[in-house]
Amino acid sequence: MDAAVTGAITAVQLDDESLAQQWFELICATYDSIVENDDVEWTTFTDMLLDGSGTAGLGRDIAEQFVAYLQANDSSPLETVGKMREYGNDLPALHRDLTAESTAVAESGGYDNSSWNAFLAENGPRWNGTDDAWAQFAEWFAYQADQQGLAEPADAFIAYAESQGDKAGVFAQYGIQVTAAGANDGADTSNYPALNEGDTGEWVDYLDTMLTSKGF
Repeated sequence: MDAAVTGAITAVQLDDESLAQQWFELICATYDSIVENDDVEWTTFTDMLLDGSGTAGLGRDIAEQFVAYLQANDSSPLETVGKMREYGNDLPALHRDLTAESTAVAESGGYDNSSWNAFLAENGPRWNGTDDAWAQFAEWFAYQADQQGLAEPADAFIAYAESQGDKAGVFAQYGIQVTAAGANDGADTSNYPALNEGDTGEWVDYLDTMLTSKGF
């Protein structure tokens, strides 16, 4: 299960199992409806979900929270919902297990899986897809993750991406699409702080520490 689907399943915290059952049944029914009507559009899905949540007595706020999360953290939200749909009746149990896992990790002083999923979905797309930009992106990504207590999963993700021949393919496994925009003209298409001569601050101090630790 990729990070995008995990994040979507746990986007709304539902302690009541009966409520969780109703919620995931609504998501599945709504997705099936737009597919059957050959109207597979995100706006169609969200409109139906918001209306359906009120009609089903679930509370419109649950649907609003779910929609807001996906719009903020997923570049292909409807595709993710389609992947969720494949789990069908298993969704309530997956929600319970994933939520329990995140809670246990948080209580043990580790990282929260939901926080990591959200971080990856937000910051992963900042890489422009080119090898020339990878080193700077990886350093920046690791720094940002460390600041949010997510150094462990970030380091593991970077190491895994670097061990594969197709880094963009690794990102795609986690529901993140990157494109090598500007690769042919040398343009700087990165969306994270560039390091310039004379710069100071925490970001520069962090890079300096990292370089020193590697013998530079």
